Amino acid sequence: MKRAYIYARVSTAEQNKGDITSIENQIETCKHFIAIKQAEGWQHVKTITDPGFSGKDLDRPGIKELMAEVAQGNVDVVVTYKVDRVSRSLIKFYEFNKLLEGHKVEFASATQSFDTSSSSGRLMLNILLSFAEYERELISERTADKMQANFERGKWGGGYVPYGYELDPVIKDLKVHPKESKAVRLMFESIAAGMTLARTAEFLHEKGHVTKSRIVKRQNGKEVNIGGRKFREDIVFRMIRNPFYCGFMTHNGKLGKHRYETIIPKTLYDKANSSMKKKSPDNNGVKIKPNADRHVHLLKGILKCDDCGCSMTPVPSGKKDKDGNQYLYYVCTEVNHYKDAKTCKVRSLPARHIEDTMIHYLKDLGEEPGILNTVIAASNKHSDAEVKKLKKEEDRLSKEILEVSQGIGKFIQVIKASKKVSPEMQAEVDVLSAQREKFSGELEKVRVDLSIHASKQLEMETIRKSLLRFTEVIGKLPLEDKKELVSLILREVKVSRVNHEKGKAPAEAGAFNCPIRTSWFRVVVTINAIPSLPVVYDDQAKKFVFTSKWLPGEDSNLRHGD
Repeated sequence: MKRAYIYARVSTAEQNKGDITSIENQIETCKHFIAIKQAEGWQHVKTITDPGFSGKDLDRPGIKELMAEVAQGNVDVVVTYKVDRVSRSLIKFYEFNKLLEGHKVEFASATQSFDTSSSSGRLMLNILLSFAEYERELISERTADKMQANFERGKWGGGYVPYGYELDPVIKDLKVHPKESKAVRLMFESIAAGMTLARTAEFLHEKGHVTKSRIVKRQNGKEVNIGGRKFREDIVFRMIRNPFYCGFMTHNGKLGKHRYETIIPKTLYDKANSSMKKKSPDNNGVKIKPNADRHVHLLKGILKCDDCGCSMTPVPSGKKDKDGNQYLYYVCTEVNHYKDAKTCKVRSLPARHIEDTMIHYLKDLGEEPGILNTVIAASNKHSDAEVKKLKKEEDRLSKEILEVSQGIGKFIQVIKASKKVSPEMQAEVDVLSAQREKFSGELEKVRVDLSIHASKQLEMETIRKSLLRFTEVIGKLPLEDKKELVSLILREVKVSRVNHEKGKAPAEAGAFNCPIRTSWFRVVVTINAIPSLPVVYDDQAKKFVFTSKWLPGEDSNLRHGD
């Protein structure tokens, strides 16, 4: 299930118009949009509104409530009437979307073919946000210029206050912290005397020194106190390497003098760093953790454990094979969180093996242009019939609105001529106005349906072209781009463990049995936009065999990707 939250906003000026952008109409249109997506598991959970608020920024009670719900993990998709209901400022919408991305929440506009769960929706978002990114880069450039100017003047550039110093609220600048500066001197003297990083950290702890405490504001608005803990080897290492304590600071690889009081002399700084290098020329005396996992997981967010119904999380094992490559796995989230989750039969999958299997699947599908074209044509034929029906309904409602509007216009002329409004006449105008409002709402719903059908056809064509060129381009792409292409095509891959029986394959379209390393698994694939095709994995030929015998509308059991 995808938990859908509706957000609606209308400014005071728009409220006064009383047109189809009213809060009620926005909510009804969004509910209709969610109802259309019910087959994909969308379910309306909550509606949040901001009546009478401008969209110039995000300083509104409703949008703050929505952002808090997102931060708490209660939302899977946010639905609005139009993008500008969130904010009319691109950079503010960019900030809002960054929050959604951080919590893997999708965004959809009910009236703009704008749905980040689809490829075309993501394309629209990228175009929109590219302008916001440009604005952000301008701000970044100005910030960089300011930091460079501060560096040239020997002034601290901002950010976290270095340990050993504090920010004076009166002069708004740095000054030496009495207690922390003692810990800094003790640290440098200990290392210069030949003490190891680990022993120095322990020594500081024995003397009652801890790391700097800081108040940090989380995305959900909650303030937490971090720090105030025991020193570690890596913290001591970074502090010994920091020239700020002897009167220098760095910016963009350049060293320059700062204007603040120094805590240690330059001679002590040099002696401590020299002593640290002698202990271990390879890593300067500190155990540097290797990058745990540089691999780009192609199926992250796509791969699901069919046994538990939850996602499979990429996890490195820490061990390496004979070629020096780290062993990587996708682990069932239940198993990852609760190590004794014995009910899960899948538990974990070797990452490179399952990824190679899905690459093989997409390559073999891409080499079947006849099947793809047949499926797309059949899907579009069904969609075209729906579009014709909806356009006919659109014409009917437009005529109804025109006739009612003309009726209201005639009454207005009569009222102007007589300069009187009888109760009967006012009641008739109210009836006509209510009819126009009703027809306008219905018309908007029809247009939403038309927009969705149009976007689906566009998306199907995008997927088809991607699949046909998949074999050609997949080997040439960098890992990051390869992941983008895979996520464009695949919506979901569900895996469960099976006892393989020769010649027996799942009857469900999109499902197949295949070996992954030494075990056999049932894999169910959902492709974006186009229906899942019947497929069999030929273990002898090591090939996926597809068929188009089940076309849209011909089998009620056929699962559609859209």
